[in-house]
Amino acid sequence: MPKIKDLFDIMEEIAPQGLAEEWDNCGLQIGNPANETTGVLIALDPSLEAVKTAASKGSNLLITHHPLFFSNVTRLDLTSPEGKVIEEAVRSGISLFAAHTNLDSASGGINDILASLFNLTNSTPIAPSAMDGDKKSGMGRIGDLPEALTVRDTALLVKQCLKTQTVRIAGNRTREVKRVALCSGSGGTLLKKAAKLGADIFISGDIRYHQAKDAEDIGMALIDAGHFASEKIVTAKLADKLQQILNKKGFNIPVESYDGEKEPFTII
Repeated sequence: MPKIKDLFDIMEEIAPQGLAEEWDNCGLQIGNPANETTGVLIALDPSLEAVKTAASKGSNLLITHHPLFFSNVTRLDLTSPEGKVIEEAVRSGISLFAAHTNLDSASGGINDILASLFNLTNSTPIAPSAMDGDKKSGMGRIGDLPEALTVRDTALLVKQCLKTQTVRIAGNRTREVKRVALCSGSGGTLLKKAAKLGADIFISGDIRYHQAKDAEDIGMALIDAGHFASEKIVTAKLADKLQQILNKKGFNIPVESYDGEKEPFTII
């Protein structure tokens, strides 16, 4: 039976930590890498509910997209949200591991999954990785739709592919859309770079007011699909990919995607 550190090695192949942004905190968050792996649960967030679900399934490794810690821990209050997660993870013997901006950037990672959902062709990174010799990884993606669409039809395509009920549209809503730029999560900082690369529309989440105004000034269309919707797609895909790799290695370890997460915002 593989040890948890063996799963870390596999995740390094899928999403090398060298691709992570400098401010990020990827890799082991809590746990003992020397323990044998009994099962893996994949989730977007390291929530208390996800940890409890992993325990109920007999899985002792929770792999999440978002890290539990973004800054140095100077105090451990077990009544805080993070403290409750830590207490439950340690008590249940569950290790937590995060693959964040490295999974965004990786070839075959979240942004490539998004590009494939929208059937983009000739997809390349908006901001290529600085890793030597790697031309397929980097933040965001830009590519071409099979045929031109209106901004409205593009928005409907995004809603359908991401299974979200609402999207926000800004910028030039009358232009024809053929060349599409996208970035999972919060990608507004790539807007102007996408425009310079010839994008007709930019799709991301957490778009800020001034970024929407920039889209108007540039004459570019913009769709805010939401942070959750643009990233949740990764959990099932990553679970399938990890399961296939483990099966090929002869490891009989179950890998599941956590389906208990939902968009935190409600539209009224």
